[in-house]
Amino acid sequence: MKNILKGQLYMLPKYAISHFIFIGIALLQVLETFITIETSPDIFQNAGIFAAWTNMIYGMVAVVYIFTLTSQICLADFSDKTSYYELMGGHTRIEVFFGRIIPCLVLGTLGAFVLMIIPDITATILLGWGSDVPVGQIIIRRLLLVLPLIRLCCEFVFISFLLKNMVGAMVAGFVMYMFGWELSFYSSSPWLGMTSISMLYETDVWVTYGLYGNEHFTFDASLQPETVVSVILFSLAASAISLIMGYYFFKKDDMN
Repeated sequence: MKNILKGQLYMLPKYAISHFIFIGIALLQVLETFITIETSPDIFQNAGIFAAWTNMIYGMVAVVYIFTLTSQICLADFSDKTSYYELMGGHTRIEVFFGRIIPCLVLGTLGAFVLMIIPDITATILLGWGSDVPVGQIIIRRLLLVLPLIRLCCEFVFISFLLKNMVGAMVAGFVMYMFGWELSFYSSSPWLGMTSISMLYETDVWVTYGLYGNEHFTFDASLQPETVVSVILFSLAASAISLIMGYYFFKKDDMN
C-alpha cells in the first residue's frame, strides 16, 4: 500500500480543481472576515467576539473542498484504469481502497479545517483576541469540527465509489452540500455532518442596552457534555458505516 500512497501524493499536484477551490475559498474567507469587521466595528471589537458570533457560513463553505478533493482522489484513476493495473500488479482490493482513502481523510479533513479557522486567524491578526470570550472554549469547538469533517469525507468516499464517475460525484456532493446547508439553518443536530457543524458554531448571546442606546454583548461559548458526546458518537458511527459501504461497492466493482 505504500506504493499506492506514494502514487497518490505524486498525483496530488495534478488535482487542479481542488487547488483552485482551496485557494478561492481561502481568499473569500479572508475578504469576508475583513468586510464583516469593517461594516460592524461596534459589534466585532475583538477576535473573541467574532469567533463566538454565529458564523457557520465559514464552516459550510469549507466543506466544498472535501467533496472535490475526495472525488478526484477516489475516481481520477477510474478513467485510465490505474486501479485495475494496481490489482493486476499484486495489490489487494483493500490496499487499493485504503491507499486512496487515507489521503482523502488526511488531506481533505486538514484542508477543510484550515479553511474553517482562517477567519479566526484573520480576525485575531486584525483585532487581537480580547477578553470577552475565553480562547479555550473556541479552540475546543474548532477541534471538534474535525469529527464532522472526517464523517463528511467518508460519506463522500461512499458516494464516489457508488457513482464511479468523478463529475457525477462532484455534482452529487454539491447537491448534498446544498441540502445540508439549507437544513442547518432550521435544525442543529448530530444526525447529519452539516448540522453537526452548525451545532458546533452555535453560541449563546445576551444583549444589554445602556442609557444612551449602546449595546453590550455577553457570550457563552462553552459546550454541554451531551453535545460533545453526541457529535463524537454520531460522527464515528457514520464514518465507519460509510467506509464499510464504500469498500463493499469497490470490492464488488468489475473495474470496467
